[in-house]
Amino acid sequence: QDAVCSANRVLVARASGGDPVVARIHAFERGSIELVADRMSAIPEGWVARTPSLPAVWDLNHVGLTGPIELAEVEAVLEREQGDLPYRHLVVQHEPTGERLERELPARGWKFDRNVVMVLRREPDRALDTSAVIEADEADGLELMRRWTGESKELREDPEAHRQVLETPRLIWQHRGAKRLGVLGRDGALAGITVLF
Repeated sequence: QDAVCSANRVLVARASGGDPVVARIHAFERGSIELVADRMSAIPEGWVARTPSLPAVWDLNHVGLTGPIELAEVEAVLEREQGDLPYRHLVVQHEPTGERLERELPARGWKFDRNVVMVLRREPDRALDTSAVIEADEADGLELMRRWTGESKELREDPEAHRQVLETPRLIWQHRGAKRLGVLGRDGALAGITVLF
């Protein structure tokens, strides 16, 4: 999760667009945002998520691209859809466009991130001791997220943005009926979680 920072941001999804598994992953990710964003609308280039109630949350305020588009058109779409925001956030689910934008946008001050999604393709080949795994409640899961996101300098310096950023997992967990499986650290606090939907 992110809050407002000095650079505009692009999230690039690298995968073959024709793969039905990839399409299902993209649909689930977009569906989760649609559940909690104030508004999600289709545009010719892809979609727009806007959440004026949580303006510091980049994930809930972005433009998504699903097809080929030139840089000048990208900039026009972003100005049209995000001109009132202090940042621009772009999610690219068209790999050739993402690769090209990675070459073109850094000179304009953009920062790039990638989501990595792994698909279980076979049964496990070993048994693991899961006796340390607990089911964590929402409050403990959010406290862990607060500590992790608090590593961001921008969020440490902006408590309201930090509060807004933590709303995203809370809302998605509730809408998706999430189960949080975790392990405790030596201090007895939650040290890591895996969220199941």
